[in-house]
Amino acid sequence: MVAAVFKISQPGSSDLILKVCSRKGDFLREAYFLSYFAGKIPVPKIIQLIEPEAGLDAAVLMTYVQGDLLKSETVTKALAWEIGSLLARIHIEPTEGYGDLTEPSHLSRDPRISFTMKVVYNGDYSSTMCRRNSGPIQTAEPSFFALKKRRIPLSAFLCERKLPLLILLTFSNTIL
Repeated sequence: MVAAVFKISQPGSSDLILKVCSRKGDFLREAYFLSYFAGKIPVPKIIQLIEPEAGLDAAVLMTYVQGDLLKSETVTKALAWEIGSLLARIHIEPTEGYGDLTEPSHLSRDPRISFTMKVVYNGDYSSTMCRRNSGPIQTAEPSFFALKKRRIPLSAFLCERKLPLLILLTFSNTIL
C-alpha cells in the first residue's frame, strides 16, 4: 500500500485529503508529482507536506477534488478520451532520464534498465544470487515470457546474459 488515505470534513470548510505514507519513497514521489503537474493537469493542491522523521510516517495534506469513483459502467467514449488525453499530457513531459525522478543521480538514458528493474526489483539483493541460480536455461534464446511460463528465476537469465554488475546488484531473487 502506498498510503493510508483519509478524507477530512469540517463544518464550514472545504474537505481535505490526508495521505499518510509509511515509506519515504512513496511520500517523495507523491509530493514530487503533485508539485510537478500543478497547473499542467488537474491535480489536488498541496496544503502541507509533513516530512518523515524517525518513528513517524510522512504525510501530504491536500485539497479534496470532488468527483465519483470511476466504474466501468460509467465510462463513456468522451470520458475515456479525456482520461487518455490527460495520460498523454503526463507522458509527453520531458525528463532528464528514465527511472525514479525523485532520485536524479540514478536516472538512466536507457529505458530498458529502469523498466527491467521496476519489473523484478523487490528491494532485497543477495550477493550469491548468480551462484545459486546459474543453472542452465532450457531454451535457446529465453524471453521474459518464456521465463514467466517456465518459472525460471530472472536472475538466472540475467547471469547467463552477463549484464553489467551494477544492474545485477539491483535485482532480487524474484521469480516472474
